[in-house]
Amino acid sequence: MTHIKKQLNISFLHAAAIVLLIAAISYGMSKPGKLKHFSEVKLGPAPDSVASVVRGPDQRHIAFLTGTGAKRWVIFDGKPDPHFDDIPKNSIIFSPDGAHLAYAAKKDKKAIVVIDNTPGPPYDDVAGGSIVFSPDGKRSAYGAAKGNKWLVVIDGKESPEYDNIDSPVFGPDGKHVAYGAATGNKWTVVLDGSPGPEYDGIGRGTLVFSPDSEKLAYVAFEGEKNFIVVNNKPQGEFDAYSTIVFSPESGRVGFTGLKDNKWVVVIDGVSGPQYDGIKKGSLTFSPDGGHFAYAAVNGNKQLVILDGKPGPEYDSIKKGFPVFSPDGSRLAYVAVKGNKQSVVINGKEEPEYDAIAGLVFSPDSLHLVYAAQHGNWFIVIDGQTGPKYDGIAAIELSPDSKTWAYIARKGDKWLVIVNGIAGQEYDGITNIAFSHSNNKNLLAYGAQKNGKWSVFVDGQPGPLYDGILCGPVVSDKNSFELIAFRDKMLYRVKWMP
Repeated sequence: MTHIKKQLNISFLHAAAIVLLIAAISYGMSKPGKLKHFSEVKLGPAPDSVASVVRGPDQRHIAFLTGTGAKRWVIFDGKPDPHFDDIPKNSIIFSPDGAHLAYAAKKDKKAIVVIDNTPGPPYDDVAGGSIVFSPDGKRSAYGAAKGNKWLVVIDGKESPEYDNIDSPVFGPDGKHVAYGAATGNKWTVVLDGSPGPEYDGIGRGTLVFSPDSEKLAYVAFEGEKNFIVVNNKPQGEFDAYSTIVFSPESGRVGFTGLKDNKWVVVIDGVSGPQYDGIKKGSLTFSPDGGHFAYAAVNGNKQLVILDGKPGPEYDSIKKGFPVFSPDGSRLAYVAVKGNKQSVVINGKEEPEYDAIAGLVFSPDSLHLVYAAQHGNWFIVIDGQTGPKYDGIAAIELSPDSKTWAYIARKGDKWLVIVNGIAGQEYDGITNIAFSHSNNKNLLAYGAQKNGKWSVFVDGQPGPLYDGILCGPVVSDKNSFELIAFRDKMLYRVKWMP
């Protein structure tokens, strides 16, 4: 996966480099006339200098951290925020829907959280990394200090003061919020303003809601005892804990625990086999919650366990696996033997390659696509290999699972391959995106040639730009959006049928 990501990042680095040099570069090209299906809205000027660039998770919004002299400020979608004495780079966050922006700032030695261009009240400190949005972006929360006391600010309202706090967490429905709080040497979890049972300690960063937001789990400590608390009820007793995972339909909960130097996975209170280790982040449920799987360490070997049954041992299981297909009927992972890698699907090994990356199931679960390397890189779809290239990136499948596309590198040129058919070669390509409407799959991507960028939708080129910063992405089932710049001006570009 690392190789493929490096290949893809080249196109984004082209755009980023242009942004950083935008004040010194001028292509001298006039704005093209209006093209059918494409529209653009002027957002504002691009900054002359950039300290940091943050893209929204939906790839439809962008924020720049800039400044001159002793002042810094954020530019969100072309609109400047107020100036401050300092703004930490890592404090800038978008809401999950990408429409809202927040960050911590310093002014006159006070800490301030700015949300959607509006500065909040000054505090003595703001807890690092504590600024969070609800999943729908409508609510916000963060931890702040007054003297030697800490509180949580939720939707602009202060909680009671505590001696210490843990970062707040919103439930998936956005209606519930929880955080850890300490008074003296006792900790509790506060859910929607109501404190729960007291413990000697709460596992930092362990609070997790179920997908339906009806359950809250975390790690707690009491004396020498460690246990998981689910809806205020302790479960099990282990020497240490790791991951807590709810099933997608919220009916099941699993976690990893250490006892007598052995790790086990506990699902619905039932412990599985003991191992020397459980790979962090590997515990996963199938979409319907009917199955679970994880990767474990057994001596110097690693293996995948499905529903409590161990699979074959390998030298290692690659990070990010195992994964279920969307319908839960297939389980896949990448296994390593010596210097070779192979995909294992429902226990069956596919051919070995030098490297494997980008594994993805089709939305209908019938197809499996991944990139493999044997000298050069190529696509493997349902066991069939495609043509060889110097690099492959951004494998995508259409919503109806009938069309697949990926970005490939051929020497110093880039191209998009759709259902095995290679397109035109370009100097760079941004990400690719599918939409599906009127029984037709539409593919969009940004491409660079002769120093200019354009977005292509269904083969139709749009206006020319000096760079593409975000997108193109699907903005609804029929439209695509991107953010681009031309002559030092930012534009939101939209394609509509």
